[in-house]
Amino acid sequence: MINDTYKSDSIKEGTRRSRGTARSKVSIEGFKQHMLKGLQWKEFLNHCENKDGLISLLACFIKSEEGRSLLKYPYIMTTRDATFLIGENVSLLHLCNHEEADTRLVLHAYMANSDVVIVATDTDILMIMIWVYHMYNLSFNWYFKFKHNKFASISRICSFLGPVLCKNILAFHGLSGCDTTSYFYRIGKVRIMKKLLESPVNACLFLQELGKDEYPSEKTLDNAKELIMLCIMAKKETNTLTLESLNIKH
Repeated sequence: MINDTYKSDSIKEGTRRSRGTARSKVSIEGFKQHMLKGLQWKEFLNHCENKDGLISLLACFIKSEEGRSLLKYPYIMTTRDATFLIGENVSLLHLCNHEEADTRLVLHAYMANSDVVIVATDTDILMIMIWVYHMYNLSFNWYFKFKHNKFASISRICSFLGPVLCKNILAFHGLSGCDTTSYFYRIGKVRIMKKLLESPVNACLFLQELGKDEYPSEKTLDNAKELIMLCIMAKKETNTLTLESLNIKH
């Protein structure tokens, strides 16, 4: 059970607030308190402190003697800053301060030192798997299971995309739309990636400085604009590009 963590000062939490989250904090005391029903759960889970408290409650129970007695197989669970292997005993696997379950999943896969299958439908996870597999030159087989009995080989994807796109794929993912950035209206990620691969110039090179610094330089922004025009807006001239003309969907 790999969980997100919820930090009040993070970009992700700022995104949640901007999209309108409920502010009904509930004091979580134990499993015997009144159980929520129906749409109450949606309102409850819209508050980050409620989710954090629920994860802590579950972790305390599963690590307890009563909780461990119910497990048929060893169980991996993350809390705010640690990952535990729970079986007959509780052992600390590693410390981790990642906010996103997406990166925690891939970190656990990297530390496994074995062949790995990650079952998910989230594009974020696939992008992170590709970047980690390429950058750390892994020799184990990693697979992304996205449908029933359908597996994607990460090593084959890396070979197909090539080293330049693999190295810059997280910048591409952020620029084309992810959890914390808006996407381009009616322009899907697959379509953009096809244009990147078909580009007569290696358009991926426009991404290589994006994300390296806290505040991007003017050159980095110009390069991002150039890539948007070439591979997203399908235009050759960039001097008329404005934020309003990009038709960004929130």
